[in-house]
Amino acid sequence: EFELKGLTLSSYPLDNHTAKFDLSLETIEQPEGILCSLEYSTALYKPETMTRLAQHFAEIVRAIAYHPQQP
Repeated sequence: EFELKGLTLSSYPLDNHTAKFDLSLETIEQPEGILCSLEYSTALYKPETMTRLAQHFAEIVRAIAYHPQQP
């Protein structure tokens, strides 16, 4: 689980054991917020790289939420 001010990211189990694409992001809107799932090819990416990517993505989403008019 990864938390920022006003934002919490956590993993959830998937039935899928093979990535359909090199990298994909699934988002689902729920009453408590938006649930995101990042799926990637382990032959191409290391878990540490994907963790870092998820952290950067969370920062971008947070910035957009706090400053929606910012280009």
